[in-house]
Amino acid sequence: MKGKKFYYKLIFVYAFIILLYTLAATGVYYYKSGELLTASIHNNQKQFLIQAAEKIDTQLQGALSMISQMKSNEDVTEFSRANERDYYRIASIQKNLSTLTNSFYKYGLKLGIAKAGDELVIASDMTISTGHYYEELGLDDGQIGRVTDFVRDGDRRNSLFVIGGQKDYMTIVKKERLINNEEFIFYISFYKTYLLPNLASSGREGFGIAVNEALIAYSGGAEEALAVLFEPSGAREEFPAGYHQTEKSPNMIHSADSSLLQGWKFFYVVPGDILKDQQHRLIVLSLAVYVVMAAAGLAFALLIARNMYRPIRKLAAVFKGYGGENEGFDDLEFIENTAGRIRRVNETLQRIIEENKLPSKQKMLKDKLLGLPGQDGQEEEEHSGWDHLSGELRVVIVEFPNYRELTKRISKEGIISANRQIPILLEEHLKRQTAFEIIELESMRYVLIVKEAAAGLLHDDLSGLAANLLYMMDLEVVAAAGKPVQGIGELEHSYNSALNLLEYRYAFPHQHVFMTEELHPSTHDDYYYPLELEKELIGYAVKGEKEQARHVLERLLDENLHRRSLDKKTISTFLLLVLASFNRIVSQLKLILPPLEPSVLGTFDSCHELEDNLLGIFESVTDAIATNSRTMDNQVTVKMLEFIHSRYHQDISLNDLAAYLSLSPSYASRLFKNETGENFKDYVNRYRVEMAKRIMLETPLKMDELARRVGCNNVITFTRMFKKYEGIPPGQYFRK
Repeated sequence: MKGKKFYYKLIFVYAFIILLYTLAATGVYYYKSGELLTASIHNNQKQFLIQAAEKIDTQLQGALSMISQMKSNEDVTEFSRANERDYYRIASIQKNLSTLTNSFYKYGLKLGIAKAGDELVIASDMTISTGHYYEELGLDDGQIGRVTDFVRDGDRRNSLFVIGGQKDYMTIVKKERLINNEEFIFYISFYKTYLLPNLASSGREGFGIAVNEALIAYSGGAEEALAVLFEPSGAREEFPAGYHQTEKSPNMIHSADSSLLQGWKFFYVVPGDILKDQQHRLIVLSLAVYVVMAAAGLAFALLIARNMYRPIRKLAAVFKGYGGENEGFDDLEFIENTAGRIRRVNETLQRIIEENKLPSKQKMLKDKLLGLPGQDGQEEEEHSGWDHLSGELRVVIVEFPNYRELTKRISKEGIISANRQIPILLEEHLKRQTAFEIIELESMRYVLIVKEAAAGLLHDDLSGLAANLLYMMDLEVVAAAGKPVQGIGELEHSYNSALNLLEYRYAFPHQHVFMTEELHPSTHDDYYYPLELEKELIGYAVKGEKEQARHVLERLLDENLHRRSLDKKTISTFLLLVLASFNRIVSQLKLILPPLEPSVLGTFDSCHELEDNLLGIFESVTDAIATNSRTMDNQVTVKMLEFIHSRYHQDISLNDLAAYLSLSPSYASRLFKNETGENFKDYVNRYRVEMAKRIMLETPLKMDELARRVGCNNVITFTRMFKKYEGIPPGQYFRK
């Protein structure tokens, strides 16, 4: 437990960060979800009010339309002119009212008409006195008095009066003057259950209609909330025109104006705490989200801590082999203590190495190979001995892969003797090199620093060395020559490239010498597009050998887009050359294709996408070549058939046909067989038989004359040919 102190610190820190982040994220989620929920509920309430208002306005419009129809009714006009009651007209008016009421039955209204000054009201189902009609509508004495005052009021500007009865009616009293200036009273009574939205009376929602700041109709269970708004003694709430939303604790009140009648307002009352239930659910959901995110985060924190601590644990396990068991309180402390002991041991070893170090020249060359900085002034002191290594140099690594097997077969003295002989053999095989240095890196691994000469010459020298050592000492040799560099200061690059080349010995187990020029023909800073490969690509494509052409193209793309580290400018140059080759193919075959510009490659994010684009363009070119080839083959086939049909009576051969079309006989034969399904000879002979049958129908001839007419030299040949295709001799066929 004590040894993992740092591990538990990691877990604690990551867990704290993740829990804090999760809490913040859940808080944002709760806040934003609450905003969306509130906006959604308020929007639904607004839409409910607006839709209900539109429905009521539609019903009111229908009622006013009924009044307009009755005003222009002939019976109503005649009834208004009569000084006495005309019961015939009254019956007709009642019938018309009944028809109208039935037409607007879905509005749930009843309509009554009365002449000003007359106590008789004509309704759709009866005629009744005004007093009884008011009682029928559920009006109390005060309401009857107000209606009576309104009817008797001569002010024409006030032509509409609205009142809500004690029963389930809301009544509109409207005064109208007819054409003859007679005044009529129209009573429009709506059933509240038809007019108002259906809300539960035991609920906390309510809907009301107010006319000129007086509540005249209401449905639902929050009547008191609206009634308070219109109490004469109280301070009335001001409701602006249009839609308005206001909070009147403990309720929320939505209001909207009627689009039809002035002074009419619709109210929708909902409890202000309607969001509480939803908020409770949102809190529960947010807590669930927090728990899930926190659990996932803690698991993630544990995973991260384990991955972060794994290198420390591995390092501590490695250091146990150097410093014993962990006696500290933390792995980090143990690693620090062990590293200190290792550092002290290294210092001791360094002193020993200093006492037994290589000669300074060998040491400096070895440092150059490994890229190690030299001591101050040391390089200048030794420059006088490096004159023979000026100019272009190359590093060659010589290695003996079967050295371990050799140690099992010969004694230590033999190994020492071999080690002494190898540098001598190396010097002997490098005589043709103008200058070189030999450095022994380790047992049976040598480095040669040679002055650059012809690559083939160096390859021959190394191959001779490998053959000689295998013959004399049964030693296998693997040599890798790195890339040429300028001067001693760049030996590290040549050495590293030689090391990379050594890896190829596993891919090519029978090869002993590896040269940079062989595996990487040109520098990776330039594109690879030799003229020979371009000729192969164009040649295969023009001849229709699609697979061979694609293989050449894939080889070029793999070398330039994947194996070489080309910059964008060099890649663009390479792409222009490839497109130019494609255009040469199109030009040579005279294909009807637009010139291939760099824009056809489109955009690409990787060399793999670019390769796919180029291969796609190549496919389109080869498809066009195939289509063009088929068209040309069809044209050639037509010419072949024309040649046969016009010369069947002559002694023609496949060579004659090929010469006529400037084709080789083998290609002409293959093309004819592919297009017609028959070889040339069979087709010609079959056509001669058909023409012989046609000639005999038109002009009967002797058999020898007929044979000559169709290109046969003698009757026997003609008879054999005819029997082959018709099954019977020509004489028997024509007798039938």
